[in-house]
Amino acid sequence: MSITVAEVQTDQAETTAVDPAPPTLVDQVAAIEVVTQIPDIASIENQSDHGESVAIDPTLIESSIEAAADEVVPPMPELKWPLPHNCLSEMGQSNMSWTVVAHPGTVPEQYHLNPVVFKNIAEQFSMFDKVQLLAPDASWWADFLVVEMGRDAASLHLLQSVYLDTGEDRQDVIPGFQIRRAQPGDGQPGWILVNRETGNTLNMNLPILSYQEAVHFLTHSSQVHGQHRSSGLVG
Repeated sequence: MSITVAEVQTDQAETTAVDPAPPTLVDQVAAIEVVTQIPDIASIENQSDHGESVAIDPTLIESSIEAAADEVVPPMPELKWPLPHNCLSEMGQSNMSWTVVAHPGTVPEQYHLNPVVFKNIAEQFSMFDKVQLLAPDASWWADFLVVEMGRDAASLHLLQSVYLDTGEDRQDVIPGFQIRRAQPGDGQPGWILVNRETGNTLNMNLPILSYQEAVHFLTHSSQVHGQHRSSGLVG
């Protein structure tokens, strides 16, 4: 009996066929990493190196999550040595403090790590200078620290910001007269009393530092001058 070449090849193909290889440890670990990124999934299928679909054991996922939760963060070491005597410098000798008037209608958060807005004045700053930013309408002020210097650029880190009552939204104590917080262009601190009709300032060169004092001042002026708003302090 003769055997052809085709029959020999067929027999070899049948004998070389093997069952799919079981999932390796690498397959299991890779699948666990995928599942731990997706919450509330008990099982998932991951493609192995052999091309087969591998079912993941949920107990492996739970044990992996528990092991990660048990990791202990080492405590920060205690600082036990004092600063040297030569570390102290008077403000102005090493770092400067600056006051800058912000753009109208902006808020402190817009200036945080934004080198574009300080481009024109960046050359004046040095690392770790302090910059106080003031809103033109006195609605807020903020402290910044220069943390990065570049060519024609400086990045400032927002340390704190405080929003103030400008008085703009308050109802007039006496109709026709406004009590508002002083703005950088007013040339004096505190509160400003304004005759809305004429735009004149009632307390020019007379700083009033509290809103209650401003109300008392305005009420007293109104009682003295009555309805004659164009005379005396009323302007």
